[in-house]
Amino acid sequence: MLDVALEVFLDRGFEGATIEAVAGQARVSKGTVYARFPGKEALFRRVIEHRIELWSRNASQPDHLMPDDLAGRVRHHAHTLARMFGVEDVQRFGRLVEQGGKNFPELAAFWVEAGTHRFRSLLVRNLSKAAGPELADADWPFVAELVVHGVTGWLSTESMVRKLCDEEIGRYIEKLATAVLRIVYWTEAPGDHEGISA
Repeated sequence: MLDVALEVFLDRGFEGATIEAVAGQARVSKGTVYARFPGKEALFRRVIEHRIELWSRNASQPDHLMPDDLAGRVRHHAHTLARMFGVEDVQRFGRLVEQGGKNFPELAAFWVEAGTHRFRSLLVRNLSKAAGPELADADWPFVAELVVHGVTGWLSTESMVRKLCDEEIGRYIEKLATAVLRIVYWTEAPGDHEGISA
């Protein structure tokens, strides 16, 4: 039912979608839908959760290749985020939330909490673990924000005006990762930037 609801929301937008339309396309009664979800907003929230769970599983598939070192993990997570940003399903859903969020800001806030904050929390755990005790005092939530918004902000801006190739995305991620690592090492030990490789 969640996949059918997703298609109804994508086709009609949040405002145009109805429980009746979801029930009709899923070939169930309205009562069946209402028995699981008290209303359209609850259904939409569950669709968001379901899609993020699916995307997270897909994004984590190459995690067995994740390096143990901090620099490697920054690059790995930046590449993962860029890869997910390029998935058509993610882009379509993001546009849906952006459009619906104008009249229903609580839905956009839920999308940010369920998706962006979830990924940021993962980054904080993974990067601080790789950094070790000598960088324990680094501001890992801020570092995670730099990575997340550095990747998604650049991709959303640049992809509006042109098609990006994998090589260009890779070069950008290398520059971003180097800048993030310099910030981490600079704030921890000014003048000692050994662990940073360009």
